[in-house]
Amino acid sequence: MNILFPVAYLYPSENGGPALSLYWLTKELVKINHNVTIVTTSKFTNNKIKPNRWLNTDYGRVIYLKVYNPLISIRYIYFTIREILKNDVVIITSLFAFPNFIFILYCVIMNKEIIISPRGEADPQALIYNRNFKIFILFFYNLLPTKRVLFHVTSFQERNYLLSVLKKKYRIEIIPNFLELPVLRDFGDIPKDYFLFVGRFHRKKAIENLIEALSKSNLFLESNFCLKLVGDYRNSYGEYIRDLVLRLSLENKIEFVGELFGEDKEAIYANAFCTIVPSHTENFCNVVIESLSQNTPVIASKGTPWAILNEMKIGYWVDNSSDSLAKTIDSFLLLNVDDYNLMRISSRKFIELNYDICKGVYIWNRVLSEFKYQSV
Repeated sequence: MNILFPVAYLYPSENGGPALSLYWLTKELVKINHNVTIVTTSKFTNNKIKPNRWLNTDYGRVIYLKVYNPLISIRYIYFTIREILKNDVVIITSLFAFPNFIFILYCVIMNKEIIISPRGEADPQALIYNRNFKIFILFFYNLLPTKRVLFHVTSFQERNYLLSVLKKKYRIEIIPNFLELPVLRDFGDIPKDYFLFVGRFHRKKAIENLIEALSKSNLFLESNFCLKLVGDYRNSYGEYIRDLVLRLSLENKIEFVGELFGEDKEAIYANAFCTIVPSHTENFCNVVIESLSQNTPVIASKGTPWAILNEMKIGYWVDNSSDSLAKTIDSFLLLNVDDYNLMRISSRKFIELNYDICKGVYIWNRVLSEFKYQSV
């Protein structure tokens, strides 16, 4: 099958989870003999890729366009429109990015099959921003032909969000994000004495709840443990978090690491005692599977779709209030060595069984085949 991915950011860019998860997916699709074409941009690739030329790679035929802003780039739109005609299925990775509106309209006109991945954009919390524009775009989506459009979501929670904004009965497939299993980084006999946060500095991440939780945990305050915050903190929310750390006199217990990529990010996961995801809401959260793949348990908020952490005993799924997080952090610090080590070993096994892209690609292959057959 000929499959086109127009996506604003792609590996070696790590600007958001899809940049990596789509790279892993396209690489496996090529291995099982699909013809993959990707139109993307060179934003945030740090000059690791030669722009504005077609490249034949192990993840498809790819062009990284040098543009100022992918959301308003005429070049990005032109190259994608030109490629749509050559492909059977077009996979769109955002509901509200302006170029995608044009791509979908053109696909409808040309009778092309479309798979749309909202990537969390149907979340009620996300719909608050630019609400009038998003209401207009959602009206457009409800006019699309049901036979040639399929929506892809990563969890039941995201499916429910999408159903609340779609008025017509479109086919919706739940396929989680998968990852290419990384090499297990050696953390020695015991992991280091730090908790870990990895992600964007954005209000939806509720980092302030985590900071306040640590200030309420006497076990944490009296221990040698610290919190490492990985992510670009150079924005207004990052300044707010830095001020909060100072107000709570936690500057000696909290480290702002900045952004990490590749092996450096894998190593900081592997050496962490536990990764904490305090977000108000997440449609999937790649951080969870990235952490578990390095044998590091996770505390995730109930705003994420990770209730299975409790069931599989590889972490905790809890309310994201500061009191709840403080109590859970204390529980982790009180774990005996045997129970904690079992939790670590179970973490990687869980990922190998459920989130390995080498297995997950066959779910995508089935969905693509059925979709193509049913739309004929």
